[in-house]
Amino acid sequence: MFKDKVSWKDFPYEVTGKSFERASFDEFKKIRMNTVKKRLNKKDDQIHIVNHHLAHSMYAIFTAPFCYSKDLLVLASDGYGDDCSSSVGIFKNKKFQFIAKSKGNGIGRLYRYAVLLLGMRPGVDEHKVMGLAPYAKEYHWRRAYEKLKAYLKVKGMEIEYINPDKDIYFSLKERLKAVRFDGISAGIQYFCEDISKEWVKNCIDATGIGNVV
Repeated sequence: MFKDKVSWKDFPYEVTGKSFERASFDEFKKIRMNTVKKRLNKKDDQIHIVNHHLAHSMYAIFTAPFCYSKDLLVLASDGYGDDCSSSVGIFKNKKFQFIAKSKGNGIGRLYRYAVLLLGMRPGVDEHKVMGLAPYAKEYHWRRAYEKLKAYLKVKGMEIEYINPDKDIYFSLKERLKAVRFDGISAGIQYFCEDISKEWVKNCIDATGIGNVV
């Protein structure tokens, strides 16, 4: 899509001449492994790729001071990572297991597109959108909030993507074209908070575990 914008000689991975499907994680994983092996002069058994949401979960567990004394409900939510956009796990008797995963476009991805729509840098300026959110009047943010309902919903312990639009950014741009910038900021903030609260509550109700990391 942006071949004329990419300097392949500066790209860390050997991908020239290859064609990828959007979800070809396994193929890209091999390329990453080979690149690291070559650059660091390592063998196959010296390199280990950890599942993205497992890494999030382990960090949450082992930075909790009470991780060995209580059963934990372990939640991770982002744009996308390896095989899901949100995950639910349980840490009990020093063992961890996933019990639910959502594979739709996650909360983080929707928020990122809103940042881009406001002319800021995704992955960098989210805090600016969050900081702007409290200044919008409800009349403005409610208009954005209602439009955002078309994208995500909570179903049990999963967050589902319900919108059939091929490209979220352009559909979001169309839906929010008449909404003020502060209204978009507050709308996306409140929407993501409400989806998250409903999801967390459902996970607590389903597992009976109230210690959340």
